Amino acid sequence: MNFLEAKKYFFNECASLLDEDESEELFSRIIEDQTGLSKIDLLANKSIELNLVTLNSIIDDLKKHKPIQYILGYEWFGKFKLHVTENTLIPRPETEELALWILETLKEKNNQNAFIIDIGTGSGCIPIYLKYSLQKAEILAMDINQKTIEVAIQNAKNYAVDIDFFQDDILNLFHTFSEKFDVIVSNPPYILETEKKGMSKRVTAYEPHEALFVTNNDPLQFYRSIVSFAKNNLKKDGFLFFETHQDYAEDVFNLCIQNGFQTELKKDMYENNRMVKAVMKD
Repeated sequence: MNFLEAKKYFFNECASLLDEDESEELFSRIIEDQTGLSKIDLLANKSIELNLVTLNSIIDDLKKHKPIQYILGYEWFGKFKLHVTENTLIPRPETEELALWILETLKEKNNQNAFIIDIGTGSGCIPIYLKYSLQKAEILAMDINQKTIEVAIQNAKNYAVDIDFFQDDILNLFHTFSEKFDVIVSNPPYILETEKKGMSKRVTAYEPHEALFVTNNDPLQFYRSIVSFAKNNLKKDGFLFFETHQDYAEDVFNLCIQNGFQTELKKDMYENNRMVKAVMKD
């Protein structure tokens, strides 16, 4: 089956599942994955043959609402192609914006050998992004799920970056550190269980619930724990960075202010309040 035939077939099979823009985006990802050719390359090489069995297998998974990232086994985070499984949250563009904000902040402060911890690391996207540019930085990254950590370790190995991954619980950080951190960063769970009904099945049926949802109807549950940790384990003039739910960003902002931090709220590319930077001054 050539490119044009495959595209028509894919669009017809997914017509009830995806809108035209989604079909275009996913088909491009599938073609790139199967052929190694970009959109531009394909314009000059539309005679390429595609495997119908493989394409049908992908379509079957899409019809089960499985995210394309889990079907293909990876997601891009900036220039990094990161392996993802159903044990890891799929990295989002908003998280990439957070990582860039951290990187810009540290470069502005000329602190490229910072001591950093990522709390709830998932695929390892944030520490890998930072360590690749900040070779002298010392970075720790934790997650509650050992299988998640194993994926993150492999991603770090793929880019030859040295990161110390370990298992722990955000709500019960029992490790004591002889040195305080320059940066604490987290994209913790913040979605209420009551919000599940309005969410895509691609998220609720496949992505790890422990990385998404709070179970006690308190969207700030994990933020409070991390702020408490930061008050004891952040250097003076150190930075605490959060990704937040757009509905609770101001609450996280105020939580940091109430705990003595100088705090800044930042919008994402979609003009939603999404990121918080808090500076330890005491």
